[in-house]
Amino acid sequence: DGTLATTIDAQQGGGVFTINSGEGTATVVRDLVITGGSATGFGGGITISHGSSPTISGCTIMGNSSNNGGGGISCYFSSPTITDCTIADNMATYSGGGIYCRDYSDPTITGCTITDNTANNYSGGIACFSNSNSIISGSLICGNALNQIHGPYTASGSCISENGCDPCTNDSDDDGVLDWLDQCPGYDDNADADGDGTADGCDNCPEDPLNTDTDSDGTPDCIDGCPDDPLKTEPGICGCDVPETTVIGDLDCDGDYDIDDAYAAMTNFGITTGTPGDVNADGTVDTSDLDELRTSLDLCASDTDMDGDTDIEDLLNVVAGWGTTCP
Repeated sequence: DGTLATTIDAQQGGGVFTINSGEGTATVVRDLVITGGSATGFGGGITISHGSSPTISGCTIMGNSSNNGGGGISCYFSSPTITDCTIADNMATYSGGGIYCRDYSDPTITGCTITDNTANNYSGGIACFSNSNSIISGSLICGNALNQIHGPYTASGSCISENGCDPCTNDSDDDGVLDWLDQCPGYDDNADADGDGTADGCDNCPEDPLNTDTDSDGTPDCIDGCPDDPLKTEPGICGCDVPETTVIGDLDCDGDYDIDDAYAAMTNFGITTGTPGDVNADGTVDTSDLDELRTSLDLCASDTDMDGDTDIEDLLNVVAGWGTTCP
């Protein structure tokens, strides 16, 4: 009934199950604890051979041994379906402490935990030889010695770890999703504000389930600096919503080049303290500051409007300030 209330224990008197008469998937071994098997040949827990392909479901196969291959399960010319089983603490003298398969045997292993099995050669977890191939999905295979899998196999959605079982059992963000299955490590996978199937912590647009991309440039609007400009022709200094200026050095996008732009340039190089014109970082804007600014910009003292030349505008500036006491 799924409670694993029944144990079949061979008490070291031989293998526990032998399935060798061509049984198909309708032959089911289900919800049992299978233990105490000790085989002089193959398959301490279950031996499957001679074209048999039974279904083994929901079983715990543990504490079995074989003097050859397959401490837990041995497959010979057979392709069983092994589903939702725990195969642990089995031992094979030769190979395949958990599962051993040879001679055109292709077991399908789904939703199983295969751990802490041992073998003296090749693999403690699963070993396949002679045109055999394991088909593994949704399973955890770790903590076996010598290693986890030997021979051909295909795997999907499974954790196969040579570094112990911690990588397969940890849930570092405590969101109920194991790390190896976690689409968003470090964040709660169950928090999905826009219901798009991507956890908020890893969602570029956590409030936009459609990831709207107005300009179809491959970048969602929520992180697109220019959501209406697929060619990004005007990102520049001024931003997408301000027309580009043709004046060289116009960093504040006001259409001219003046002391504000010079201040902006100094800020970009980390020179000022945050006060426009405070080039010597003394906290004030005074004559020495402007002199330093002129020097850094290679301007002459008579260029009062700091436009790169001395002309009538500079003269008018001097006349307008005539008689003013300078700081």
